[in-house]
Amino acid sequence: MEARRRQSVQQTAPTNISIATKIFARILLNRLSTHITPEVVPETQCGFRGNRSTVDVIFCLRQLQEKCTDQDRPLYMVCVDFSKVFYTVGCPGLWQLLWKYGCPEKFTTMIEVLHTGMMANVRVGEEVSESFMLKMVSSKVVYWPPHSSPSS
Repeated sequence: MEARRRQSVQQTAPTNISIATKIFARILLNRLSTHITPEVVPETQCGFRGNRSTVDVIFCLRQLQEKCTDQDRPLYMVCVDFSKVFYTVGCPGLWQLLWKYGCPEKFTTMIEVLHTGMMANVRVGEEVSESFMLKMVSSKVVYWPPHSSPSS
């Protein structure tokens, strides 16, 4: 029983690091939103704002669609998947945007630390691999094996 518990703890150890990073990122986001949100996010935006959900917007769109159908009027809508756009912003551009919108330097530095210079290794049972660098490429994490060098 004790051996199984130890093995379980060893297998979940890297996950704990990830959870700590997620908690840190959430705290940072909450503090940063008081500095950035009022200036950057328009009053009409529902996603990423407190007490406003995209579900509310979908409900309004359905109501509007129903009204236009009842009154036999045309309705033109455009739907854009902005999640694809987030991966097109490079990190240096992100740091400049944060600075431009009044983000305090200490927050920008903390966000930059989350995105650059991260090292990791893999543990399988008792064996631990060599450390390798994680690098952000347009906001996606990729890894560089220990014997290759990342292109900047």
